[in-house]
Amino acid sequence: MFNAAFPDLQPVLKLHLRDDEPTKRHSDDRTDFNVIVPLKVYGDESADATKSRVFAVAGIAGSDDESALASIAWLRRTRGKPFHANKCESEYAKTDRDKHDENLTLYKNLTCVLVESHLVGVAIALDLQSFHECLPDALPDVPYYKCFTDVVRTCADMARRFNTNPNETDRVRLEFVFDSRFESNGTAGTIYAHFCALPEWKNAAFLDANIAFERGSAEPRLEMPDLFARESMKELERQITRARPKPRASFTALEQATRDGTKKFIWVNYDRRYCERWRDKIHSLEYRGLMKRYARWLSDTKRIQNGHPHDTVSNRVTFYTWLENQEALGRKPIDDDERDTQ
Repeated sequence: MFNAAFPDLQPVLKLHLRDDEPTKRHSDDRTDFNVIVPLKVYGDESADATKSRVFAVAGIAGSDDESALASIAWLRRTRGKPFHANKCESEYAKTDRDKHDENLTLYKNLTCVLVESHLVGVAIALDLQSFHECLPDALPDVPYYKCFTDVVRTCADMARRFNTNPNETDRVRLEFVFDSRFESNGTAGTIYAHFCALPEWKNAAFLDANIAFERGSAEPRLEMPDLFARESMKELERQITRARPKPRASFTALEQATRDGTKKFIWVNYDRRYCERWRDKIHSLEYRGLMKRYARWLSDTKRIQNGHPHDTVSNRVTFYTWLENQEALGRKPIDDDERDTQ
């Protein structure tokens, strides 16, 4: 679950540390003084209309000041009314052309708010049809947990690379706030807690110990990743179905958005080839051996329900965290390919 390869995102994070923001620097401009810059990552998810083709999770990152400025511009356009990207594009599509056109104009204007803001982001999209074909026995809601985990991991990798760069004098600290999903908040919180408990992250002072799940009416900080996630979902859906020859204008605007010469938004797609590699790992002898060890662990720790080992995403995450920490204490390491919890 916790292993994934991503592009070097350090330039994106550096966008938050600009010399034209004196509030982020020590007053006497000492070069040996490390300023801690808190960044909040707000996340949300999106799926196609049938929830069978594509699923995506996105995170938008920025300082409190950067988020506040973008939120003001956002609220000016929504006039304080709640915004849902899917509803905005579909609510009046078949019933009222004038209102539909107004909604499309609003969607365009809100896309421009993200493009023109100082915020950056990462979106992870998964080909659901290929996932279910390749992994028909996957546990419930794995697509969400997979994309959620990889958004967190990408941001954490980005922060660690930045903080360990000897050429950077500032340091960042990440806080995560995701849109609340009643059916997954508990497991997602467990995933985050165990992620922070992995050996490689235990002493990562740049990760806040807690993650928040919020649902508020007309909250721009959560509405922005909703739009971003939808664009990620729609673009992968376009690539899969080939229903449109070109990307949506809103996707293109976000994809081309730059700041100081660096693209602000990162897109990661898990397509059929990725799902096939995932399937091959699960069918490997090494993975089967790992699952036998997992079954013994469930029994040893009395995670039994109705007389059978209780196999859940939460239990798998707990097991892999335990396993990683055992390896850190000197146990025989296992191959990285075995560590995909899905």
